[in-house]
Amino acid sequence: MPVAEHVISLSDPEGAERAILSREAFLHSIPNSEIVDPSRGLVRIHFKVWFLSISDVYSTTLETTRKAYVYHLKGTRSRLTIELTPEKKSLRVVVTYTGFLSRLVSSYFKKWSEELVRNLEKIIESLPRVKELEEKGGIIEVDFEDPESFKRNLYRFMLLRSEKIAIGKKSFPNVLNYLIGEDRESVYYISGITKDGSRRFQVLVQNGNVTSVLYVENDRTRKALFSKNPADIGVILNDIDGEFLVNVWKKVRGV
Repeated sequence: MPVAEHVISLSDPEGAERAILSREAFLHSIPNSEIVDPSRGLVRIHFKVWFLSISDVYSTTLETTRKAYVYHLKGTRSRLTIELTPEKKSLRVVVTYTGFLSRLVSSYFKKWSEELVRNLEKIIESLPRVKELEEKGGIIEVDFEDPESFKRNLYRFMLLRSEKIAIGKKSFPNVLNYLIGEDRESVYYISGITKDGSRRFQVLVQNGNVTSVLYVENDRTRKALFSKNPADIGVILNDIDGEFLVNVWKKVRGV
């Protein structure tokens, strides 16, 4: 039965907990995997051992205990257990595999679990920091599907630029840097739509942090708010893909 244990050093323990509680973010951290059905938490995982590729489709459930968060991944031929225990300035991760060809998997398991931990670290580090935003006047976010939320929060904005931009998967952070530069003191509203209208996005950026996002792709709508599911923000941004007409608006200071 392969078992691997790792420790992640944390500068933002609150961010780690938010990442753990997001099933979608957690699924995206799993190496060599493809999400079969995000709504049901189904994911296919491949374990590459020498010339073999051992794969299984797993359903995922999260168990919360007094000390730890435990993801149970149940496949047709195998089981994975990922136990995440927050400590003062660290996160202890214990990963266990049981079932089909476990002896073969054990030779590859340490490397696979190390990649899982690296991916979790990246998600945690990418989350906006609550304290930083609160120190700069509080968190601003918008539910783009709620007209009242949109009207209440997005007023007195000035259009800065409008241009066509090709955005590839996982490249939105680079596009954001291109659009707003080094400005980490302002609030921006950024929207984009493809020529055929099949894909569109709306993003709110506060002090360099994305606090709200909505992405529509072929009638499938996904959204995330910092106060509800912050770990999903980066996941959704990474999936934005296509050529968009992008508009950038900046909140006028003093209002």
